[in-house]
Amino acid sequence: MKRDSSCEPAAQDVIPDKRPKLDEPNAAGLNTATSTVISDSRAQVDSLGSPSAVAGPTTTGSNTRDTEESAPSSSKRKNKFRGSRGRGRDQRARTDRNEERKGGWASRGTRNNEDKPIDEGEEKAPRLPKKKVAVLIGFCGTGYNGMQIQREEGTNTIENTLFAAMVKAGAVSKDNSDDPVKVNFQRAARTDAGVHAAGNVVSLKMITEPSDTPDLVAKLNELLPPEIRVWTFMRATNPFNSRACDSRVYEYMFPSSALLPPMPGTPMERHTKPEILDPNGPDWEYWTRPDAAKSETMRAWRIGRGQFEALRESAKLYEGTHNFHNFTIGLEHSDPSALRYMMSIDVKELYVLDGIEWISIMYHGQSFMLHQRKMTTLLILTSRTGTPAASLMPQTFNSPKLLIPKAPALGLLLQEPRFGTYNKHVLEENELAAGRGQDDRVRELIEWEPLREKIDAFKHAYIYSRIRAEEAKHGVFAAWLKFIDDYDGWEFKYLNPRGEVPPEAVVHREKRKKGSTNKFREYLWKSPAGKGGEGDADSEDEGEDGLKKPNVEMEG
Repeated sequence: MKRDSSCEPAAQDVIPDKRPKLDEPNAAGLNTATSTVISDSRAQVDSLGSPSAVAGPTTTGSNTRDTEESAPSSSKRKNKFRGSRGRGRDQRARTDRNEERKGGWASRGTRNNEDKPIDEGEEKAPRLPKKKVAVLIGFCGTGYNGMQIQREEGTNTIENTLFAAMVKAGAVSKDNSDDPVKVNFQRAARTDAGVHAAGNVVSLKMITEPSDTPDLVAKLNELLPPEIRVWTFMRATNPFNSRACDSRVYEYMFPSSALLPPMPGTPMERHTKPEILDPNGPDWEYWTRPDAAKSETMRAWRIGRGQFEALRESAKLYEGTHNFHNFTIGLEHSDPSALRYMMSIDVKELYVLDGIEWISIMYHGQSFMLHQRKMTTLLILTSRTGTPAASLMPQTFNSPKLLIPKAPALGLLLQEPRFGTYNKHVLEENELAAGRGQDDRVRELIEWEPLREKIDAFKHAYIYSRIRAEEAKHGVFAAWLKFIDDYDGWEFKYLNPRGEVPPEAVVHREKRKKGSTNKFREYLWKSPAGKGGEGDADSEDEGEDGLKKPNVEMEG
């Protein structure tokens, strides 16, 4: 083969002939090995047609420099980059060898465990496919530090327990067991410590068919404590995120005895009892009984039908879009995030359990804010004092700031998040997939009705029973109302027979002077009953600037 003349010098430089000059007669005396080396080298150059392809251990540093100098500038750049990549590969190889000698492994990325060498006696577990799913769960929050996963040692949350069970069941691989973020773990609604959920949704990329596990739901429930249940799971669309729910439904339940009027002689009774009593108003005559203050007598009390229907009508005043800045913390009337849309507020029919009459209110809203259970507080206070809710409630949506305490956390329950928009999208996609014959792309809707019987049984066994037992043992609501009735301040003057907000009842958010005290705050910390049955700071606990920024992601 005829070589290009441009390659001749390079070929001679790569394999230089450093033998001493021999006389012609002695040329034939070359030994066979030397002749073979020369002929093989020249044949290699001929076959490759490029000096750069002949990279042997005999190439010296000076020869390499000579080659680069004789090559065009573009070739110099290519050789430069090729050399740097080679050095990088050599460095990584040395690092891996060093780590192997130490008994470790070079950590690169989050999937290094899959690249580790397998011991001769160890068989690598097969990688099972992960699929995006929606997992429907329920839990009793008593004894848990809220819903969301926490990494601090000693914290016991619902998600910590659930994720550990998923790992044990094989729904999450060992490679991903150290971090839920690896499987895109999300939840529809976060709940605070002690708050229950009959229905909640978590989404993640899950192994839906682990080895030797024909029924994954049954396996998970076997590993979980009885107060945490997995109702079902379904394959979701790949972009699905459980946080993108359309709305949420909360339930708040309390004993009807919470609507008894303030005890005679208390500050609350002095400025709320009207001269002319309304037959549909609170039962002011109750306190004439000699044993009225006994807890057994209070629990045996039953609300009048007129007062109950008035409560139902008052709850409807919350429906629609309003500015709920008075029902959370740290938000001013001008803050756009204070605008919330309540789809429906329903007061369920009265029912009696364990000798106590209970009232249940269902709040269906597009979104909720921290401590928005203050809505229940205002319903209770207006009903038990005879304050016209139709006059007062619209004023709470205006700019004046009012002091509305938190209702106890004991009665709060997340019923379910709803996914109307997602379900509509799934129906449309399913129709298209069916038309194309793509049955594997059909997805289930996220619905609660098929699970209603199981969920109701769980609520009565693990949630409602805990709420009733706690109230019967500690009288949480009675202690909370006594705390409010005994407060001798101007903040509750908006509770009056006229339903007007007097100027003295308006809270002015001004920067607190050093050494000054907030009367209600000081009174609050003297009485734990006023904290709504929680250990956290009160809703009126303020910072240096007189405002406390709310955690809008947390609800309740």
